Amino acid sequence: MYSTLSVALFSVVADHVKFISAGKDGHLPTSGALVLAAYYLISTGGRVWAIVVYFTPLLGLFDCLTMAKMGMYSFADGLEHSLREDGTRLSLQTVWTTSSLHLETMSGLMAGSALLVLAAPCLILLLRIVLGTVLVFEALPDLRGFWHFLYSSVCPPLFIDWEDIYLRGEGALTVEQSWTRSKSRICAFVALFALEHLLLCLPLLLLKFSLAKRSQSMLSVPLPLLPEEEASVALVDGLLLGSVLLFALILPLFQLALALIYFRFGHAWSRVLNASKKF
Repeated sequence: MYSTLSVALFSVVADHVKFISAGKDGHLPTSGALVLAAYYLISTGGRVWAIVVYFTPLLGLFDCLTMAKMGMYSFADGLEHSLREDGTRLSLQTVWTTSSLHLETMSGLMAGSALLVLAAPCLILLLRIVLGTVLVFEALPDLRGFWHFLYSSVCPPLFIDWEDIYLRGEGALTVEQSWTRSKSRICAFVALFALEHLLLCLPLLLLKFSLAKRSQSMLSVPLPLLPEEEASVALVDGLLLGSVLLFALILPLFQLALALIYFRFGHAWSRVLNASKKF
């Protein structure tokens, strides 16, 4: 499985690099190809991870639904917890099956996740159609724009660069003005992808609040959480925090840094851009 995923990832990265190279009639320096490969590898990996995070609550990945799964387990005889100061005991099975905790965990959590499973893609599709179409077709108002639009659904594109804008302007724009427009589009696409990735975290955010509510309900019985349940809550919290930091800060910074390196050192006409005053 891992070998298949690696081959697929390599194919996506290589295809994007070839796409840019073909748009420049093969005039792509080796340094530029290497920087682009790193850029698309990181960007594609971030996109894949966002999809994994999106489906985590629905599929129960990383044991995030341990509390929900507890309702499916068979309880051993004598599994009890001391719940009262007078020493009386209450069976875990009794609390779980007679209260609404199991239904709250399974039905409510799954219904809420299913709602956001549909809501998040709809919002992303709307953003992609409105903003992505404007950013691509404004620069490439022809059939090329359609293919560029499809490619831009995987990674923030670098193919609408200052050289293409400068040539299409037929002398109406300077190199500095072309670079400014190209830079603004790159930043806009990076921001668009960051927003899309954060939207894909919505089901995991709902799971966090659902588990917190369920934990409070268990403690109000009072029934202590099992070690597996505490580990599941901590995992969801860490996964959500790490993903938000990755999508909102770390990944965009890496993408912008690699894009800048490409245009300064790896672009076929980087020397022309370096000679401009506003680089």
